[in-house]
Amino acid sequence: MINISNYMPSESGYALRVDIGLWFSVWFSYGVPVAFCTPGCRPVVSENVWTRSTGKHIAHIAKGWSGGVVPHAEFEAQYAAAMWRLRTVLEHMDDIELMRRLENAAKEETGK
Repeated sequence: MINISNYMPSESGYALRVDIGLWFSVWFSYGVPVAFCTPGCRPVVSENVWTRSTGKHIAHIAKGWSGGVVPHAEFEAQYAAAMWRLRTVLEHMDDIELMRRLENAAKEETGK
């Protein structure tokens, strides 16, 4: 399930969060990804290399996260890696479901 929400109601349409299931979230400022979070990893927030308004969005996202912000180049590298993992999972979703069904069928046959 994909959910799109506004993380700063006063910035309607400019500060959006996209959640893909329970395992991937991306925060956007004016359509640009500025933070993301995946299971088992701390949230990653880019330093502000854009405008003052985006800086406010980043500050809002980063408050309460102990990790703070990372240099933008590091953010881009981590975001690209996370997107590659997400794309790989989505491309193989049917394969993963088939493997689970086969495993379950094998367990039922053997009684384990």
